[in-house]
Amino acid sequence: MKAPDERLSLYRTDLLENTVKFWFPRSIDLEHGGFLHCLDRDGSLIDSDKSVWAQGRMSWMLLTLYNTLEQRSEWLDWAKQGLDFIERHCFDADGRMFFQVTRDGRPLRKRRYAFSESFAAIAHAAYAKATGNDRSAARAKELFDLFTRWNFTPGLMPAKFTDTRPMIGLSPRMITIVTAQELRLNLGDSTVNSWIDRCIDEIRRWFVKPELRAVMESVAPNGEIVDHFDGRTLTP
Repeated sequence: MKAPDERLSLYRTDLLENTVKFWFPRSIDLEHGGFLHCLDRDGSLIDSDKSVWAQGRMSWMLLTLYNTLEQRSEWLDWAKQGLDFIERHCFDADGRMFFQVTRDGRPLRKRRYAFSESFAAIAHAAYAKATGNDRSAARAKELFDLFTRWNFTPGLMPAKFTDTRPMIGLSPRMITIVTAQELRLNLGDSTVNSWIDRCIDEIRRWFVKPELRAVMESVAPNGEIVDHFDGRTLTP
């Protein structure tokens, strides 16, 4: 087994010289802004459509590198142009976000659920930490509030199932926890603790099944297992 210092060196080198170096700067869209993320192993572009999730996540990743590893100006600049693309092109008129846009930012898909908002929120929170930008701090909180309101207000989101066999999902609770943790870390916002506690409690009560050694992806509203394909499907 490698010593801790050896593992640290290995992971740091692989992160910076392999993973980050593959994606940046080649994923930067110099023409339209944002990130081109559908790349082949050789770095060639496979598809130019843009996932809005990826725009937020890639901005957040660069900012997290900047905040925690080294304050490289190019990481901050690349993240900023990703956030600029999000703000220019990724919001619908109702304030909610699209799921997928064209390379130049024209909307392609908008999902009934709200996850694009969570990834934009963590990117704005990390940018606020990096720069002290009050507007990004406020934007992160706005997007988190929108995300939680849309996902947890009964009847607000269009139903995925009929009343014949209703189900609830793990993913909104999982993403709420990690998004709240990022806001707490980067903004010092302890008001999100109640969301973290609530979602941990709901996951433990409804989704964790010790007898199966499994965490279910979807369950009935009372936590019972739905013994059909939709209820048996797990995400490892």
